[in-house]
Amino acid sequence: MKYILVILIIGLNWKCYSQFDNIVINPTHSDSIYRNLDSALINPDKVIHLDLSLQLLEVFPEEILKFQNLETANLSFNRFKELPEEIGQLKSLKNLDLKGNLLTELPSSFSKLTHIEQLCLAQNPIKIFPREISKLTMLKTLDFSFCSILVLPSFVGNFVNLQYLNLTKNILDELPSSFSKLKSLKKLELGSNRFYEIPQEICSLSNLEHLDFQINQISALPKNISKLTALEVLMLSSNRIEEISSELFFLRNLKMLDLSYNHTLQLLPESIANVTSLKTLKMYGTTFTPDRKLKLQALLINCDIHF
Repeated sequence: MKYILVILIIGLNWKCYSQFDNIVINPTHSDSIYRNLDSALINPDKVIHLDLSLQLLEVFPEEILKFQNLETANLSFNRFKELPEEIGQLKSLKNLDLKGNLLTELPSSFSKLTHIEQLCLAQNPIKIFPREISKLTMLKTLDFSFCSILVLPSFVGNFVNLQYLNLTKNILDELPSSFSKLKSLKKLELGSNRFYEIPQEICSLSNLEHLDFQINQISALPKNISKLTALEVLMLSSNRIEEISSELFFLRNLKMLDLSYNHTLQLLPESIANVTSLKTLKMYGTTFTPDRKLKLQALLINCDIHF
């Protein structure tokens, strides 16, 4: 039974890294990844990359605070309920992975980690988006998926360098107006929340390439969705979409569209043929008649359509 449990945990960790592969350890040839504290403490000044994932540690090891040159720390899948106030001393940190712990809040000194570019707090029981990260304006990747966040604060607009944001599986139903300031954002994941519409703030994100709104309650798309001119992937499966407005098909860079399991969707406008870039269209679980399937295939002869 013990061996089965270890295998399951390792498998879960691999799955999470494949899903959230924006946060990874990529040392140079001259840098080593230290995987235990004993070896790291021999030369603490040389510790750049530390991986203590899957250790089931219940308390944050104070020894980590000795690694003043630490840039990347993978502390995922432990049992931390809190972080020490002294964590703010690790001012060289650029990549920090704390997924799969038991954190509900962050210490105030977390705001001093101003060099962080990649931060993962996924799979923690966090209900309130932590104000302590509001000054981390160097962030490029931010992952709060599988938490329990109800509201995004207005300071999220501070993250002007953010390129990837994952808020999958929270309890969100709206975005703050400041969200429109995230002009560098390329990939946004908001699946498995409680949105009834795609917020207007998203439609001003002209560099957005990947948008995921799967498993919400969306019934229609905003008219100005055509402003997302860089969009290549749009995931809208398992919503309540009944019809698609022609504005969607002004997205001339769209390559993949997923409309699966919108059970009341029975027709797409002929203007979909204008999206010559479209390579994959997923329509699983929709109620298209055989005639309409054939018509759609005739309109998109260079696109793989999956019913």
